[in-house]
Amino acid sequence: MGAEHRAAIDEVASQFEPATAELLAARSLERRRDWKFVMSEAVLAELMARMTLSHHLLLAGGERLARYETHYYDTEDLHCYREHRRGRSRRYKVRVRSYLDREISMLEVKARDARRMTEKHTLERDFGDLTISDEAARGFIARHSGLPVETLGPSLRNSFRRITLLGVERPERITLDVQMKFHVGDSQRSLPGVVVAEVKSAHSRTRTDVLHIFRGARLRPLGFSKYCLGSALLNKGLRANRFLPTLRQVARLEEVS
Repeated sequence: MGAEHRAAIDEVASQFEPATAELLAARSLERRRDWKFVMSEAVLAELMARMTLSHHLLLAGGERLARYETHYYDTEDLHCYREHRRGRSRRYKVRVRSYLDREISMLEVKARDARRMTEKHTLERDFGDLTISDEAARGFIARHSGLPVETLGPSLRNSFRRITLLGVERPERITLDVQMKFHVGDSQRSLPGVVVAEVKSAHSRTRTDVLHIFRGARLRPLGFSKYCLGSALLNKGLRANRFLPTLRQVARLEEVS
């Protein structure tokens, strides 16, 4: 069934108009509201089919399903994870993300503020450079997070393939992540058949068309991130009460994939 669903996703993806550089620039949404969902690949294909006229698809090196690899950094006691688990309004994530099809690596700090707005700051790195200890990286992280850089170390690696849809009329960006794999040390976990979708919008929930589509499919937003999901799956004994709805949904999808 997995191959059948992936073929259906590829077929629907081929029906989208490619996004232009101008549309991409207009939909960067470095500051936005966002909502995350978990669904099956079968449901994803159905929902994408309803967006072919309202959204264009971003190509990465000519590929519709772009390859990503992300290395996350946290303190030894996983301060960034724990702040999310506790529901802190102000919190941060530090990562180096490599866009493999374009051979680009970025040091990124994602900040969430008291108004539940997310802002992403980026610093370009040499492709494949995962270090964060040089002066430029240290200053960048300190400036945008306030986290003491000397306390940060590698905490999680994940890889996935992503479809990115850009709203033609509305300021929204939809990311659809499939074929996810997580690694912590020598432990790893794959999530075949599971999709993480994120709706990123400059507008409120009521003005975001895709959220209406998702709600019509009986999908509800969940409070998690891929970093927290992978950490909870691979770190035995790590408290994850806030992420239990997501973990249960992932388990259900794994059973039927």
